[in-house]
Amino acid sequence: MVLSLVIVVSTKCPLKKKKLEKAIQKYQKRCLNRGFESSLCVNYKRGRLGKKPKKRCEKLESALKRCDYSCRVDGVWSKFSEWSECPTCAIGAYQRRKRNCYGIANGGAPCKGDWQEYRLCDYVEAEDCQNDIVIEPEEPAEPEEPKEPEEPEEPEEPEEPEEPEEPEEKVLWRDDLRCGPNYPLSDGNPSQCDPDNVDGYVCCSPAAWCGKTADHCSCDTCVDYGRLNLGE
Repeated sequence: MVLSLVIVVSTKCPLKKKKLEKAIQKYQKRCLNRGFESSLCVNYKRGRLGKKPKKRCEKLESALKRCDYSCRVDGVWSKFSEWSECPTCAIGAYQRRKRNCYGIANGGAPCKGDWQEYRLCDYVEAEDCQNDIVIEPEEPAEPEEPKEPEEPEEPEEPEEPEEPEEPEEKVLWRDDLRCGPNYPLSDGNPSQCDPDNVDGYVCCSPAAWCGKTADHCSCDTCVDYGRLNLGE
């Protein structure tokens, strides 16, 4: 139950507005909620207050009366009644049960929710139902036959690892036929002459040219890469 308090400050009220609000809160919490038999409110709670709490509540109530205090009580639902009986030989009939909202006082709010409930009846057959339209209850569906388990898929064969690529053979000569330390390769090492050159330019001269003459191959500082390639 919800007790809503309506405050109307009277000229003869001994309490100021803030103190009046606190007094009303105390009256509801310490008196009404503990079963105090109020002469101002319809109180459905039952309880036993001691002599001192009862005197405090009576004193508080007396002050509230002088302040024209009124107590608004919201409605409370009763318990639902039993379900009504289902008729025989009836198809699509319903049972009903209901409840009542009581306790509204001094402009209190009505109960929230429905005051009645319905549910569908089971079909009840009797001896004199031959001439009635009878819908037989549906037979339970036959269980489905268990499906055969599917054959597991064959695992895929693992792919063969790719063979590692052979490292490219490093080229130790230049396309411009220059050679020696003054004409290095891209990695900084001195360039050589191609020992398999189709024109026979396999010797590096002192002038840093690849060729095949005696000036390229027969001098003291000449380098014959054709012979070096043959292991001579």
